[in-house]
Amino acid sequence: MKRLGMCRLGGQRRRGFFLGGMVAASVLLPLAGAARAAPIEISVVQPIASRKAVVSAAFGTVETPDHAALVAPFDGVVKSVSVRSGHAVGAGRVLLQIQPLTLASQTQAAAADVAAARADLAQQKILAGQKLVTAAALETARARLTARVAALASLQAQLHLGIVRAPFAGTVRHVAAVGTRVLQGQQLLHIDGNGALRIETAFPMTAVRGLRAGMAMTVVADGDSGPGQVYSVARTTDRYGLVAVYLTPPRTLHLMPGQVVRVRLDAATEGAWRVPQAAVVLRGTAARVFVDQGGRARVIAVKLLTVDADGAVVLGDLRPDSRVIVSDVAWLREGTPVTLKPAGPGS
Repeated sequence: MKRLGMCRLGGQRRRGFFLGGMVAASVLLPLAGAARAAPIEISVVQPIASRKAVVSAAFGTVETPDHAALVAPFDGVVKSVSVRSGHAVGAGRVLLQIQPLTLASQTQAAAADVAAARADLAQQKILAGQKLVTAAALETARARLTARVAALASLQAQLHLGIVRAPFAGTVRHVAAVGTRVLQGQQLLHIDGNGALRIETAFPMTAVRGLRAGMAMTVVADGDSGPGQVYSVARTTDRYGLVAVYLTPPRTLHLMPGQVVRVRLDAATEGAWRVPQAAVVLRGTAARVFVDQGGRARVIAVKLLTVDADGAVVLGDLRPDSRVIVSDVAWLREGTPVTLKPAGPGS
């Protein structure tokens, strides 16, 4: 930005209160009402047209569509492990097996009960043929065998649960070691799906109004950036008032699951201008700037779009040749006489 005038106001020490580099008008308005006979010496710059402004920014996390933490179905000991951390596996692949602490002995006992019930039923059938037992006794022996077979099948099904398989194709992480004693519900391993990566982030509701699937957002990672494409926007907010947004990552960025990236919602805005932060006067949520128009300060109401290290981006009735005042704005009001500061040495 070209500076058109620079000089220290002589003989007077002024105070200003600044909020993020911008003057807080609610504090400075009383000062602006002080009567001044001589014009205020000011510095001005010309605004720069800004076609693109960051509407909002947030952090996002790179994820895979499928992710699972597999846990122990019962108390036991890890008997065998067929994979290591980092291994890629297919769906249904056996990952490890757990030997139950008490289930094996319970199964053996149940099998013995089934054998005894079968033998008893066979004996009852012989006795019933000889009219030595009643029909009711025979039916009781049948029912006892049926119940014990069902109990054995239930225990055997639980034993089968000790064989842990991959629920989908993916990459194994953090596998429990052989011999590890685990409790029911304790984590055995993680598996990350091999599907396409996605980025999950969240923005305030006001920022995502009008955001639709297919629109682009800027993704920044490790100093590089690229356009990510929105494929889903949540219809509800979380308890913090944020709306979840899901993106397809840029193809130009090499991202890994779990990586944290920065996501920007940009907007191309006609009539946006970049000015120094010191030129913007805030009063509550309202913003304005002063311009030098024929030796008088003129107030222009603006909408503050964003603030960054390079200044502020505003929407307002400015032109490329506008002389935006960037000094002594604390003293200005509509119609205040102003004059450019004389250029000093080295300016």
